[in-house]
Amino acid sequence: MTLDTNIRRFCDTFHQERAKYANFAMRFVRDRAAAEDLVNDSFVTFWERRETLAEETVCEAYFYTIVKNKCLNYLRDMQTRSKIRDDLQDTSSRLMQYDLASLESYDPNLIFSSEIQTILEEQLQSLPELTRCIFRDNRFEHKTYEEIAQKYGISVWKVAREIQATLQTLRLALKDYLPILLILLSMRR
Repeated sequence: MTLDTNIRRFCDTFHQERAKYANFAMRFVRDRAAAEDLVNDSFVTFWERRETLAEETVCEAYFYTIVKNKCLNYLRDMQTRSKIRDDLQDTSSRLMQYDLASLESYDPNLIFSSEIQTILEEQLQSLPELTRCIFRDNRFEHKTYEEIAQKYGISVWKVAREIQATLQTLRLALKDYLPILLILLSMRR
């Protein structure tokens, strides 16, 4: 039997037994569409090499070798892709951890706290001494209006009025920083 006859016979049976070759590939690649593509690619490779085959070549065994090599290349490619995907995922995970750590350690209060503190001190220094003392006793030493009124011998109403006036002055001076100032003042309590 000549090589041409073997090739023709193989080509005739190829279409009938295509599923057998696809099942062979499927055992390794575990993807039906990929296995069928590999079998088709293998047939193209076989057809392109048909004229270079030796007379004693067993076409079916040669075809299985082509399919095997196509499966090996496919699996190596999938392994490389998987490694790249894992590396990207690992990099992405590390970047996410870095971002989380950065965001958790970020304290916007620290950025503005020294500026706010300076403005607060300047505004308090510009107030009359009694007003400044009343405000500090209330806000920084947590004394009640009654305690402050007794300390300075003034009415509770005057204490309230002085604190309200001071807060109004501070609101105007710190209008850009007010949200942060409220946080800072609440942290001191």
